Amino acid sequence: MIEREEKALENMGFGFLTPLTENVPGYAIKRMQVKLLLKRRGRVRVSKLERNQKKSILTEKWLEAKDSLIGGFADLITNFDGHIKLSDFKRLF
Repeated sequence: MIEREEKALENMGFGFLTPLTENVPGYAIKRMQVKLLLKRRGRVRVSKLERNQKKSILTEKWLEAKDSLIGGFADLITNFDGHIKLSDFKRLF
């Protein structure tokens, strides 16, 4: 699907935007968010246990130490039923 969109952009004269993976800010985060949305939409029945799980996703969240000596933005924070994962994606230019 991505390749099809890149080809369409090139045909319209927007080849300078391709590849999308390198030219769309936050591409990896957006891709993960779309996957989560597609998974949710594809479910017909949600079990009672799954409904009770707490889920949240934060993007570009500022984090710092209690003494404020170090800090920075986390690109993606996922919290699934108390299991927290921090992701920080590096972009090479």
